[in-house]
Amino acid sequence: MTVFRTNPLYLPLTAVSLLVVGLFGWTLLTSGGWDALFFIGAGLAGALWFGLGLLSRVELDEQQIVIVRPLLGKRVVERRRLLEVTTSGRLMNVITLIYHATDANGLATEALESAPLPSVADHGELLELLQSALPASPRS
Repeated sequence: MTVFRTNPLYLPLTAVSLLVVGLFGWTLLTSGGWDALFFIGAGLAGALWFGLGLLSRVELDEQQIVIVRPLLGKRVVERRRLLEVTTSGRLMNVITLIYHATDANGLATEALESAPLPSVADHGELLELLQSALPASPRS
């Protein structure tokens, strides 16, 4: 099993968000400006978002892809159900898996689902491994 850790950029983004919370918390305590509450809330939301990204990981083996995110649990995608792998983003590239959904009995359906992966440090390697798992498309 190969484990892909998230992009190290999540750490400074989390730290900056917490710094914003601290600075505006200090402003709220010293001068009582209630408008600082907005920035404290935004900083807390950013810290939570980036902190969850920092603690996430992607596990890949021969049969499945497992996306592990704290507080959100695991999401398992079987490699044989993959239909498409796309990538997007500029600063932090994100891979999105598009795959056939399963019903309650574990059988594939015609419905499609998508699963965005957290930005990982070895983006190119993960993308290459996922694209190699795609079924061969017929050429026209």
